[in-house]
Amino acid sequence: MFRLYAPVVLLVTLAACGGVTDPSQNKTETFTDTIMVGKSSVKTFNVPKTGEYLVKVVSMTPTISSNTYFYAAFGQSASGGCAAIQANTFAVVGSTVLSGAIISSGSYCVILGDEGFFTVDETYTITVSHP
Repeated sequence: MFRLYAPVVLLVTLAACGGVTDPSQNKTETFTDTIMVGKSSVKTFNVPKTGEYLVKVVSMTPTISSNTYFYAAFGQSASGGCAAIQANTFAVVGSTVLSGAIISSGSYCVILGDEGFFTVDETYTITVSHP
């Protein structure tokens, strides 16, 4: 009998907690800033529910070659900083650089940084899709 009611109890519990957001219902935020040569840039945002996130680097200006790598990280905001949860040291423009699951609501952040390949400051635009 428990097997019959377990899925119902789970669904009711998830609904009461706000549940997991279907990725097609995600909010997309766009951020633009500048990464100075040898430095990094941090953008923060609030996530009210659990679900999936996706970070895409839309552009860098001036344009960098497709084989110029930079650092990207996803993390949680803590004490005025950004504690990285996931990192990609081979991020490139025009691609999804980070994706994964958000298992609790809260304040999150994305870091983009120069790994020593930039010759000038780069203005970037990213999109962050999240619940």
